[in-house]
Amino acid sequence: MPMYEGLGLLSEKHAVVLDVGSAYTKLGYAGEYQPRKIIPSPKNLFKGNKISDNELYDEFVSFIYSLYFEHLLINPKDRRVVIVESVIGYARFRNIFARVLFKHFEVLSVLFAPSHLMPLFLLGIRSGLVLDVGYSEAELIPVYEGVPILKAWQALPLASEVVQKSLKNALDDQDDAISSWVIEDIAVRFCFVANYKRGQEIQNAKFEGKPFQKSIASNLTYPIKGNKVIQVSGDIRESVCEVLFEQDNDRLSIPTMILDSITSCSIDTRKLLAENIVFIGGCTQIPGFKSRVIKEIKDLCETEPRYSKLKIKDNFKVHMTPGGANCAAWLGASIFGATDEVATRSLSRDAYLKEQIIPDWANLKFNLPESIK
Repeated sequence: MPMYEGLGLLSEKHAVVLDVGSAYTKLGYAGEYQPRKIIPSPKNLFKGNKISDNELYDEFVSFIYSLYFEHLLINPKDRRVVIVESVIGYARFRNIFARVLFKHFEVLSVLFAPSHLMPLFLLGIRSGLVLDVGYSEAELIPVYEGVPILKAWQALPLASEVVQKSLKNALDDQDDAISSWVIEDIAVRFCFVANYKRGQEIQNAKFEGKPFQKSIASNLTYPIKGNKVIQVSGDIRESVCEVLFEQDNDRLSIPTMILDSITSCSIDTRKLLAENIVFIGGCTQIPGFKSRVIKEIKDLCETEPRYSKLKIKDNFKVHMTPGGANCAAWLGASIFGATDEVATRSLSRDAYLKEQIIPDWANLKFNLPESIK
């Protein structure tokens, strides 16, 4: 029985909650404390302009059919849908997603829930600095009193994908035909983020082209194909995650994202945002990730002149999200979807069929003041 059943509309069936990520999709029902299923997302959904609208529509039809009739085993016409998506998501992706749900599956209503607001709803706070490090990119949006500060938005292609590429390059000398699934499994099971001092040693050694001091982490083996094993040394286990902290030619990395975002915010919001950092996404669950990020940003505040004016070195604090960082956005949407707000904030099927458009904050049709409409 859903945990938050008493908060919802008793006369309606519980809404379906979907979080479609670039690597995995989480699906379940509003009011429940965890997704019913976590399944791989179709790669064709994220090809961007490489796929036509008709092809993307067909991909969505096939994908959503499998969600309802193979995994959830329910009739889509009977339930509302809550979709977790980024505030800076593709409008084309959102519009075709909604068109398939309304026209092909005839769902009651659809609510697009901002992925950076849902973890704050889960934690019961109104302000925070939400960093989402998933599979393909790290995206950060500060939220103050429930309002995303879009001018301070930050994003970098630093996430699980680059960690897995780094691991594959390190293991290619043993077997250049290692599958992506095996690489992902090794990264999840074996790899970790080194502490700050050790990380600096590894980065300096890489920059100078010299071997770094041997790791004290144990060497491990990963069996594949029944009679073959992959040797994963301690050096590989602790060094592959350094790509998340190495500054590029523009001197950007995950720690600098946080400080650049805070710098872009109003001065009276900075202390509150620094005290309410929220990490979400599967990559943030790598052991040692959170403590390393905090240590890095404190060091940058002391050593980098561009951050010296912040004066908040001792104010950085991180929230622990219940249910795991990879499911934090889904769980927040699950709780939100169990309240009466899902009925008032959702776009109904009748309203969509009349206008044939999804309300969008970036569309002036929905954002112009009443006085100049």
